[in-house]
Amino acid sequence: MTNVVGIRPGLEPTPDEPKPNPDLIKMLEEILDQARAGEVMGLVYVSLHPGDLTTYGYGGRRTRGVLGTLLMLQHYLISKDINE
Repeated sequence: MTNVVGIRPGLEPTPDEPKPNPDLIKMLEEILDQARAGEVMGLVYVSLHPGDLTTYGYGGRRTRGVLGTLLMLQHYLISKDINE
């Protein structure tokens, strides 16, 4: 019998039944509260859905600073183990 091992250890398959992620919900609620208070004037996001489907969007103001920070985030995610 053969033992098949993935080339990306730690990458979890999509669960059969998606479950709410309390940490994610808390983060989104905090951002929403900040937007309601006028503290967040723009947002750029990427979301991950069941089946490894990704979507993206943006709203509000977009500036060069937002684009630069997006590149910093890209670098951070590439240099970090993204499977955590």
